[in-house]
Amino acid sequence: MLVWICGLALAGVATVVAPVSTAPVDAATPTIAAPVIEAEHVAGQVVVRFADSMSDTAKDSALSIARVEGVPVARAGDAVVLQTEPGQSVESAIAALRTRAAVRYAEPNYLWHTSTVPNDVRLVDQWSLHNTGSPGADIDASEAWNLTTGSDSVVVAIVDSGVAYDHPDLAANMWTNPGESGGGRETNHVDDDNNGYVDDFRGWDVVGASRASASDSDNDPRDILGHGTHVAGTIGAVGDNGIGVAGVAWHVRLMPVRVFDGEGVATSADIAEGFSYAANMGARIVNYSGGGATFSQAVQDAISSHPNTLYVVAAGNEMRDLDANGNNTYPCELPQANIVCVAATTQNDTLASFSNYSENSVDLAAPGVNILSTYPAFGPTLLNETFETDPFGGGSPRWNTGAAPGSANTWAVTAQYSPGTGSSVTDSPPQFTPYANSNDSWIQTNTAVNLTGQKGCRLQYPLVVDAETGSDFFYVSGRADAAITSSDLLRAWWGYGGVNDVIDISQFDGGPLYLRFGLDSDASSLPPPVGVLDGAYVDNIRVNCVSTSYSGGGASELTYLSGTSMATPHVAGVAALVLARAPSLTTAALRSALVDTGDVLPSLAATAGKTSSGRRLDAFAAVSAAGSAPPPPVDGGFHALLPSRVVDTRAPSVGAV
Repeated sequence: MLVWICGLALAGVATVVAPVSTAPVDAATPTIAAPVIEAEHVAGQVVVRFADSMSDTAKDSALSIARVEGVPVARAGDAVVLQTEPGQSVESAIAALRTRAAVRYAEPNYLWHTSTVPNDVRLVDQWSLHNTGSPGADIDASEAWNLTTGSDSVVVAIVDSGVAYDHPDLAANMWTNPGESGGGRETNHVDDDNNGYVDDFRGWDVVGASRASASDSDNDPRDILGHGTHVAGTIGAVGDNGIGVAGVAWHVRLMPVRVFDGEGVATSADIAEGFSYAANMGARIVNYSGGGATFSQAVQDAISSHPNTLYVVAAGNEMRDLDANGNNTYPCELPQANIVCVAATTQNDTLASFSNYSENSVDLAAPGVNILSTYPAFGPTLLNETFETDPFGGGSPRWNTGAAPGSANTWAVTAQYSPGTGSSVTDSPPQFTPYANSNDSWIQTNTAVNLTGQKGCRLQYPLVVDAETGSDFFYVSGRADAAITSSDLLRAWWGYGGVNDVIDISQFDGGPLYLRFGLDSDASSLPPPVGVLDGAYVDNIRVNCVSTSYSGGGASELTYLSGTSMATPHVAGVAALVLARAPSLTTAALRSALVDTGDVLPSLAATAGKTSSGRRLDAFAAVSAAGSAPPPPVDGGFHALLPSRVVDTRAPSVGAV
């Protein structure tokens, strides 16, 4: 409970505090039961005010019966602070004092705290933590901070797209592996702690470990997508440092484990490996803001094998009831007791329109709409093609055109339609002109994009495509030299729709890159009344890479995102606060502290089919409820959805929620 007065807050650990009573007139009033005092107070001290007209004898008698020493420890206005005798509880002393006519009142020497609100400049925009607009919709983080702001001994793993570990609002809270990071041996190319990962002094990049085209799988879990960095900031951005945002836990150790590539795609094998690595390296909490529609035994086994790690996972963003047949999201729907599955709520304290729900699988909800958090810095744009000027002409054309033998190249700039702004480039101008059958033509960069000295590079472009499903497709290829072939494919699309595509091209980091965009069709065409297949329109092609240069928490290093991915780290962050206050909690008790203490919202009730608890996360209630238990052994320990796209011809894989 918080009692506000003059800008201060009385912080307690329960919602019931014994009332202050006036002593009865009759000195012979029978002894009453000791009050239950659960608010924080100074051990062994009572605050007593005696009646104005009292005798020393009456005073001494009251103190003797209450077993309280008579020499004041301090003054308290018109009252005094007295010390109980050895073995006497504050509760029993107060009960006895309240029976005496010579005592006007007796109470504990309560502990009062300033209101703990950090000085992070963008806290005002973090409605989910400290809401000033719609009271009740936040998680009561500022009240919880009166009890604890976290602990460096609590490790939370972010199994995601990596983390911008040098971000100024995250760096001080990043985890380091003591078995690898001591004595300046971070990159000695030796597995110093014999855990099977060489030089994993700041986490691990699992991406590619189970793929034929593995290009990562190393000790650099840097984030080139942004998703994991945003999640990390909600959990544990450094609080009260005067810049950026505050995390739910100001003090924590964030362990980056990269399983999603730069496109938000992972394999179930990589996720199982990431889950196991995190738990084996001491993470009591794993945040996994992802999901998949297909059950994986490997992922389930990774969770089951680490029962002392709590896996906080996302419910997904498909607006569906997970209890209905065919609507599956894993690991949310796995039966393991060390999983908490999280839905998303809005600033109005209602279930977000995009959030999945279930009265059986989804445990509780947390804020997940318009969440401001940390984001990686990106360097200068190395390729920025807007097609506003002729890309094929002039003395130094930026692009050239080409076609396979027997094919005709028809690519041209058009102002009739653009998925970006102004002009775009298309395979079949003008608009609504069908593309040719049995044709493969393209545009290609005339000079290489120079990625020398760059890391974590990505290709981005808006696309609209209208191509016969299953036979005709738009494609993007890349190679270190100009001799691009069909084996250099980076992406392929078919069907109808639009997308802002992002392609991880980090395999070309540090060298040259030639790019090709094309349309390949077979001999068939769709019969009427389907209409004209309009081909592909591409615009605003950009290449940029992650940067290690930050401005110190500026606007470019923060962003707003929405999703159950953003709700999940609120729960993981509160779990870190709970363990900071009660580090000996078992996983079951930790889970209970999160799920069973939230604010009850009728719109989330199991009877409404939304969550099993009917609750929205409450940080203060969870931290207040944290008890103590024998310490568990430090051991510990997925969601497979592609981002919204047209149709992707790659094999089914796993993506971020």
